Amino acid sequence: MKQPFRKGSDNALDQNELNALTNSAKLKGIGSQSDPTALSEIDVKIEPSSLCRYYAEELFDSIEFGISYRTGSTNPNIAFSIADLYAYFAILIRERVHQVKKERTLFSPRDLDVKSPHFFYLMLANIGEVIDERRHLWLRITFADDEMKLIASHGKAKTEISKEMGPFKLYGGQALGSEEEKLFVYDMSKQLRLLERYGLVNGSALPRDTEGTLDFMLFSWIEGRLMHSDAEVEPALSVLASLLSLSRANTLLNPYIPYGGEAAYRALLKDVTVLRNVS
Repeated sequence: MKQPFRKGSDNALDQNELNALTNSAKLKGIGSQSDPTALSEIDVKIEPSSLCRYYAEELFDSIEFGISYRTGSTNPNIAFSIADLYAYFAILIRERVHQVKKERTLFSPRDLDVKSPHFFYLMLANIGEVIDERRHLWLRITFADDEMKLIASHGKAKTEISKEMGPFKLYGGQALGSEEEKLFVYDMSKQLRLLERYGLVNGSALPRDTEGTLDFMLFSWIEGRLMHSDAEVEPALSVLASLLSLSRANTLLNPYIPYGGEAAYRALLKDVTVLRNVS
């Protein structure tokens, strides 16, 4: 009589090994009945220029218009410039990355004195590390320190970041992570809080949940690879880039759907940056 390839005791041993692997997978947060070794790690570099440059410009224009609309002044004197707003957003993004990675932050994530406009606050909530159990993906997060150093060097020299942004008024190129940089954050937060009387809607502190959104993080990752020279990127991915841009343009105005860099939908930013009392 032909014997089975494996005896019953062997099957029991295999089941024990499978149970051990399953328990190991659960501990690592990958999901039951998964192979822990199949988890693919992707590093996503968060770059302030791709996330908040256009937003800072459009928001500043909306603030100017909102103040003029309420006061009748044709040339309102705003205490900060577009460059200050951009530097402020870059600092908040950096601190969000530190918060997600459980590193030391410039201010407490529960500090309600730190303000950020509503659209930017929603974007911060989408930044974070993501583990996708079904796709076996682990999206890890890093921050582009070189960009922050560039902003700081321009601020210290009192030069222009770009012709469109103009000079700094409040930001002086403080040492990164210093007490002076923290004071700049509070100065900008105070100015944003004062603008609430003109219809600006702010969020407070950093989002509590440190988990990111898969679509947003994948957008940021693929944009970073397409916008820079990368030997691993195939020409066919340019088609994917256009599809991502179309997807963002169609879903931007729904706050429950993630989005990517503003370059793909700058025309729509005028709608999301308009102050409440002038909409």
